[in-house]
Order: sequence, then C-alpha cells, then structure tokens
Amino acid sequence: VIKAMIIAEDMILEAPLTREAVAVINLGDREAENNLIFLKYLLRKRGFDVVYTEGTLSAGEIEGIHSIKPFTILALNIPASEPDEEVKKFCSNLIRELKLKKVLVMGRYESSGSWVEGKTEVACSPAALAAWADKL
Repeated sequence: VIKAMIIAEDMILEAPLTREAVAVINLGDREAENNLIFLKYLLRKRGFDVVYTEGTLSAGEIEGIHSIKPFTILALNIPASEPDEEVKKFCSNLIRELKLKKVLVMGRYESSGSWVEGKTEVACSPAALAAWADKL
C-alpha cells in the first residue's frame, strides 16, 4: 500500500526539474525497491532530474547509463554481503571515472560514516535517505 501511494504521488508530482541529474540504481536485491522508489520521489520533489532504472542491474551497466543520460550524483543499493572495502573501492572508481560529486550507498547493515573523501555516504533507513536528499 505504501509503495502504491509513493508511486501515485510521484506520478502527479509537478516539481520543476531545476537541479542536476541523479541516478538511482539497484545492484542488490528486490527487497530494497521501496527505499529506491521513496528516494526517487524525494529527489524529484526537490527538483532533481532522476534516472531510475527499476529492476536489478549489473555494476557494468552504470557507465552505459551515464553515457546515455549523464548524472553527477549516484544512489546505489549494493548487497550487504559485499564487503565494505570492496564497496569503497568500487565507489572511488566510479567517482573518478564518471566525475561524480556524490554517491549514496544503501544496502549496508549500518552506517559507517562518509567514505571516499566525503563524497560517499551510507544510508540505512528511510529517515537517512531523507536527510541525505535534504543535504544535496
């Protein structure tokens, strides 16, 4: 029911797109879909141009999406089974290769502060997603 309400609100949202592009991508599981849809709505409501892919993608597809629709901010759901050090390295490479300003990582069991010189943050709850969107 909540998912349907967020989707309905997102569909009628008339916020002008006055801010940069953000990609919201799921590299993890379908269980995170509600958080991803919620984040998409929060960002669109704040005027961001949001690229939301739905479904689960492979890490290699991020660059392809960026080449079609460039974005400067990336929100990723990455399975908690992936070690933090691997995720940090992956985010660092994406920031460097795609010249990203910010990366949000979801799918961790707990927030462990900011990574990659403050350009990557971790959010573990809907409240943390809202706080991150407010800081952009």
